[in-house]
Amino acid sequence: MIFRIMIREKPDGSRKSDLEAGGAFVAEFTNAMRAAINEVFNADVYDTIFDGQSPLCIVGQKYLFEEVLEGLVALMKPAIEKYNRKNQDKMAKYLGDIQG
Repeated sequence: MIFRIMIREKPDGSRKSDLEAGGAFVAEFTNAMRAAINEVFNADVYDTIFDGQSPLCIVGQKYLFEEVLEGLVALMKPAIEKYNRKNQDKMAKYLGDIQG
C-alpha cells in the first residue's frame, strides 16, 4: 500500500487550501485502510469494524486504527502461538537430524 504525495493543486491548476489537502489525505488513508483490512479478512468487514468512524479519530491517546490493530493482534496471538508450536514440532520431525 503506497500513499501518493499530497498534491497541493486542483485539476484546474489552482492551489488547494490546507483543509482540502488534509481532507484528501484523510480520504486516501481511509481508502487504503479499507483495502488493507478487507484484504486481511478476505471479506468486506471494514464498515462493520469501524462503524462509520474515521480510522484517524482519536481514542484515548491513540488513533482508532491503532486500537483496532492492537485488538486484532491480541485476538490472533493465541492462534499464532499454537500454529508456531505445531510448526516447530513438524519442522523438528524433518530437521531433527541436522539440528543436532
